Amino acid sequence: MLLEKWMAVEGLTTADLDARNCRQLILVSAQPSDGVTTLTVCYERVADGRFCPVSGLDRLQGFVGKSGILHDRRRNTNTSPAGLWAIGTAFGNEAPPEGLKLPWRQVTPNSDWVCDEQSPYFNTWQEREDPSLIPWSDDVEHLEDYPTQYAWACVIEFNRPPDVVPDRGCAIFLHCAKTGTGGCVGLRREDMLSVLQWLDAEKNPYILITGTERS
Repeated sequence: MLLEKWMAVEGLTTADLDARNCRQLILVSAQPSDGVTTLTVCYERVADGRFCPVSGLDRLQGFVGKSGILHDRRRNTNTSPAGLWAIGTAFGNEAPPEGLKLPWRQVTPNSDWVCDEQSPYFNTWQEREDPSLIPWSDDVEHLEDYPTQYAWACVIEFNRPPDVVPDRGCAIFLHCAKTGTGGCVGLRREDMLSVLQWLDAEKNPYILITGTERS
């Protein structure tokens, strides 16, 4: 009933998941104690169409932004974007997890996540030394600078091209964390590894970020 409760809060039904052919779903619900600590539950669609919790991934503690979640999320607010978002490419500073079923990209010394809204590469991963690219500013996340958080991570498809809204922010990931984040969704390292090994690109995974919203 937990999933049904939070889907109703977000104005969603199973028809919304059907429309996306979603067969894996990560529910991240910010808890009323602080609006930052989360209960994270992984669900998989079974033969009769129901979404059932995945054993071992059904009561994970995690974290959202230090200022909680926000539906109309803005840049530099330390909030995570509430809503339903696709899960994209996995990446990391460490080697890819064994059995990974998501596309993988290895972080290099040149890996930038471009946060410059004036750049044609806004909210995308680019390799800075690629001579075919137009230069961008230093408004980036240099992915190698986060060896702990981005040991393993995956992209949350929030405010991504071509559907970019100015000032909503960028670089929203699911990654390793021990506390509230700058806006990403965090899991403890061992849980992040387990979730990554479970996620399957062929099952069109999504993440639902919801729960108690701070005033």
